[in-house]
Amino acid sequence: MKFSARSGGEKRFMFRALLATSAILAVAPFSAHAQEAPDSAEPVSNGDDIVVTAQRDKSLVSKTPIAMTAITGEALASKGVNDPLKLAALVPNLEINRFYGLQITIRGITSSNMFAQGDPSAAFLLDGVYIARPAVQDANFYDVERVEVLRGPQGTLYGRNSTAGVVNVISTRPTLDKVKGYLNASYGNYDALNLEGAINLPVSDTFALRVAGTVDRRDSYFSNVAGDKIDGNPFRDNKAIRGSALWQPTENLSIFLTADYAHMGGITQIVVEGSKFYDIATDPERPVYTADQYSTGELLNRGYAQGITPHVNDKIYGFTGEVNWNLGPVTATYIGSYRRYDQHQEITDYSGQVSPTYIDGMFEQNSHELRFALNDIDRLKFQFGGMYFEEKSRQHFEQPDYFGVPNFILDYNPTRATSYAFFGQGTYSLTDTLRLTGGLRYSHDHKDQLGWTILDYDAFAITLPNGADTSFSKVTWRVGVDADLNDHTMAYASVATGYKAGAFNDGCEIGKTIGGVLCTVDNGGRPADELYYQPETLTAYEMGIKGRLAGNLLSYDLAAFWYDYTNMQVGTVSYYSGAATSTTLNAAKARVKGIEASTILTPDARNRLALNLNWLDAKYRKWVVDETEGIDNSGLPLSRSPKWTGSVDYTYTLPLANGGSLVANGRFKVSSKYYLVGTSTITPFLQPGYTRTDLSLTYNAPGDSWFIQVYGRNLENKIQVTASTYFAGALAIIPSDPRTYGVRAGLKF
Repeated sequence: MKFSARSGGEKRFMFRALLATSAILAVAPFSAHAQEAPDSAEPVSNGDDIVVTAQRDKSLVSKTPIAMTAITGEALASKGVNDPLKLAALVPNLEINRFYGLQITIRGITSSNMFAQGDPSAAFLLDGVYIARPAVQDANFYDVERVEVLRGPQGTLYGRNSTAGVVNVISTRPTLDKVKGYLNASYGNYDALNLEGAINLPVSDTFALRVAGTVDRRDSYFSNVAGDKIDGNPFRDNKAIRGSALWQPTENLSIFLTADYAHMGGITQIVVEGSKFYDIATDPERPVYTADQYSTGELLNRGYAQGITPHVNDKIYGFTGEVNWNLGPVTATYIGSYRRYDQHQEITDYSGQVSPTYIDGMFEQNSHELRFALNDIDRLKFQFGGMYFEEKSRQHFEQPDYFGVPNFILDYNPTRATSYAFFGQGTYSLTDTLRLTGGLRYSHDHKDQLGWTILDYDAFAITLPNGADTSFSKVTWRVGVDADLNDHTMAYASVATGYKAGAFNDGCEIGKTIGGVLCTVDNGGRPADELYYQPETLTAYEMGIKGRLAGNLLSYDLAAFWYDYTNMQVGTVSYYSGAATSTTLNAAKARVKGIEASTILTPDARNRLALNLNWLDAKYRKWVVDETEGIDNSGLPLSRSPKWTGSVDYTYTLPLANGGSLVANGRFKVSSKYYLVGTSTITPFLQPGYTRTDLSLTYNAPGDSWFIQVYGRNLENKIQVTASTYFAGALAIIPSDPRTYGVRAGLKF
């Protein structure tokens, strides 16, 4: 598929629609009935309409003029969401999969760069702190107060690497009211065991502590091939603990401190040889998924490459401090954090084609943000501030017997990334029902690296320099208008920009001296335009409407969006001095447009029906991969961007005579086909459409003091391919989970 002048027409249509919506919003307040002045009191959650801090200020979801989904900790617990991957079942146009860490895709925007110089396209935050390596959150997803997923670029308030959006996990904070806590446990097939608990301890009227922890383990979904005696269990073996403290010496000052530790164990992610998953012969450029020919058991019957069990032995440490101080004219907020991730892994592709890779790494980040919010300014909300971020890391990859090389080594030590930004965003109420928002952010990113590629042939070694130094700066902005059409309906329209910094690939720039070695063509030198890749930028046009009818009987949320995406960064693998290395390319242009519609019907206390339907059209507008080979991916859909997805979630609550309740929940998800762009050859693979059904039945004791639940997920027992790569004649894929079931119980005190 090629794009023609029609694309320009579609773009003009969106501009006109945006202008029309803005005009409607401008007129609407005067045609709507008279409204009272805005209430300065803090918002209060009401059912599904919960209080969020998506715009760094408290507001109800229904009154927040952006496309977002917020899920409370209680809702996550009731659906058994105890890791980030399961969020995708609850959030429109969100996909999270394990691909050498966590790979987050929002509205088709994603990143697959697993190396230290790369960045994700979606910003992952824990308690407002940007996490450069979101893989660590796989063990930190417990004692959650709520999760906020913001779709679309958040280039002013969040800034760094939020081209796709933001996933903000907010942990439960200590409270000053009373001693309380909970303990939850679940057990399921594949010997899956999850324990989670927390206790809140008020020490005085102004000081409280909270301690929470989790244990999460399960065996592998894979069975061994005949003759393979290696035990790959447990596949997942994570343990984590978090301690936090809250001090509120006055009503104008609060200090929140937290420290956490996690150990991630087990084996590495499952990457399997995929000869059964794709029929490559049908079309080498567009292989088709054919797993329906096989049972899930047959597909998951795999052995370990060369009889070696891969393993994980990762450790994560974190410290965060937040201070909120009302100074009268302004409220100052400071958030400072230090985090460290020690990585020790052994990876194998399970295909027997490539020998294991040993990974030893350390990632150390610290960040500081200071912002000020104006107080008591009539009709104006305004906040401004600055942030600083620094990450220092080292990574050592070692692979024995690598295609004729006795020992292949990639050594990056150190890689450094620093970033600073200044930002401001304000909302002015033209009337009691009409508001204008504008925001601006200046970001500066600097990255450098000193490293080596070593081809060790026992008797001699070839050492090639990997080194680069580059900087980027960008101004991002946001303008928007929103209006209350009546007491229970808000409409909005906005234009926002996003930016993700560029970086560099393996190698060095010809003519530069790296670690005392002059970079030349003979030792792997590259021209600057091949070594460096540019920042990706995105301009998003969006409009939406949120409303509630008949009190809380019916709520709805409708959003339409259009993205212009330039210099999209696509990860692949290419040959550098005789070895395969990670390479990031700038795909020329992409276009994303879509509509998201959701509604919740609550006719009474017993029945709740949630419906969601999404249409997404995300494509490369122009991407000629290789003119010589004739590889042109222009018109191909972006990875993990099915055109249609939808879900039905129904809950029935039966009150019991003893004061308890019986809750039945069923969730059905349907997805049309989607493509995956292989990370080695940029070859697209097609995953056909699928359905997924989850069921649960819960008994809640009187006063919700304890509960017991039985559940089943993916009752169809069909797996999908979530990532793929094709290299050296071997196809490797990462499958989704098969059918799982079990029992869950918990108590509160």
